[in-house]
Amino acid sequence: MASHTDIERELYTLFTDHPSSNVNDSGEPVIPADALVDVLSALTDVSSVPLLSDEENAMLKALLENNPGLEVTPSILLQFIAEKNAQFAQP
Repeated sequence: MASHTDIERELYTLFTDHPSSNVNDSGEPVIPADALVDVLSALTDVSSVPLLSDEENAMLKALLENNPGLEVTPSILLQFIAEKNAQFAQP
């Protein structure tokens, strides 16, 4: 499994390279939330481990469709991944 630093580096690269990316006032790359599916897919390709189940992916797509205009930064997504991994690691 990739380290926290590796995942963070990869997220920043994916966000920065995404065609819909821009930089927020804090200097972080930001993408529209509807581009999150692309980023998660690319991250899964890199890590060879799906981050979301098919059901979770469908729920995410529905959430994004119902909440247009949301934006995501790498740090927000990294926090989500860390929380998801912590839940997965619990017995």
